[in-house]
Amino acid sequence: MSEQEKLELYERLEPWAVDVGRRVAVRAGEHRWVEDIEQEARLALWVAIQAYDPARHDGAERFVRWKFQMQLKLALRRYVRWDDHEIPLDFQSVE
Repeated sequence: MSEQEKLELYERLEPWAVDVGRRVAVRAGEHRWVEDIEQEARLALWVAIQAYDPARHDGAERFVRWKFQMQLKLALRRYVRWDDHEIPLDFQSVE
């Protein structure tokens, strides 16, 4: 797959990926991280496109969508962990 084809695939799937990221973030209760997760979705899409190997996988878009979901799940787990273990910082006591 050429770099131009990768860019075209990214441009075509980016709105879908951002929408998925937004919807999943809201459903997971991660409202305050929505913009961050949208950016994670863009990154997950690009990583998925880079991982596609036409010699090993059938159907670029099908593989990219699957790999994207795996990458986004990993990112979401990080945000959920952060929310579960958030430590409030009290800068007053540091001064």
